Amino acid sequence: MHVSGTGWRAYDNFIGQPIFYQGFSENMIANVLSTPILQAKITELAEKRILVEEELGVLNKSDAKYREKRMQRKSVLEHGLNELSEKLVGDMICKMESRPFIRGAYYMATQLLTRAYHQGML
Repeated sequence: MHVSGTGWRAYDNFIGQPIFYQGFSENMIANVLSTPILQAKITELAEKRILVEEELGVLNKSDAKYREKRMQRKSVLEHGLNELSEKLVGDMICKMESRPFIRGAYYMATQLLTRAYHQGML
């Protein structure tokens, strides 16, 4: 019954807000990436990298198109940092979209804890 999801374990007629649903991971990633603190940190890191590149001579301040190149480079850096942030956040988020996986994990945890308790380990 645990693994097959029959009866009350089917999670079809729940009361209240659903714990998992299709698109949960995408919503969580979007919510985390849109936080002002993260966006400010990405902008700060891109700006610091541009300053380092200016010191190394990669971006030449005397160039006629300096401002345009600086804005373009900052945009590329921010895009790369956003992609990296998305990957890291995606790796951290629990994928709560597969009912069979959740049922299986629940069953395994229940069995392990029950057996440990009955053997006097807990």
